[in-house]
Amino acid sequence: MQEKTIHIPFNREHYINNQKVIWDLMYKEVSGSYYIYIAATVIVLAIGLAVDLKGGFPITTIIGIGMLISILLKFRHVRKVKRNFFTRANDIATLHETALGDTTYIFTNDTLTVQNNQQTKRYNWDDFEPLVYFENTLILKVKKGESEYIIVSQYEVSHADFDEIHSILNEKMAAYSLVT
Repeated sequence: MQEKTIHIPFNREHYINNQKVIWDLMYKEVSGSYYIYIAATVIVLAIGLAVDLKGGFPITTIIGIGMLISILLKFRHVRKVKRNFFTRANDIATLHETALGDTTYIFTNDTLTVQNNQQTKRYNWDDFEPLVYFENTLILKVKKGESEYIIVSQYEVSHADFDEIHSILNEKMAAYSLVT
């Protein structure tokens, strides 16, 4: 493979949109369990109310109310985490605008190098989890470290460059796709 270099000028709007894609992907992973818990809560509450109307002890209703309170607290927590996530994303966007600047990606046979004004990071292909294609965005999550992503959106580069990057990443990694 011939070395491929892509230079992406920093764009705050694109960065925030990429963070929205990451949030949607993370939320999609956990939302199924929330919906199951809501369905279970509704069933427990319905059974509890049916038993209570017949004069039984309201333990099932009490459990259902506890479950309802629990799910409401979970959604409150999700809103708080989302707010913190986007506050941090805005802070990082400001840092990019003032200090880090544009990003250059260099794709080679063995590595992916990511450069900006302050740092150069070199990754081997096995440093990444499988490629994710989600909402016209290519997402590479670094296995090591805490929530480190390399994101290239179709809106940040030309269509030809995006297709070339996609084919390089498919060639180098075990790819799977999440469809929205």
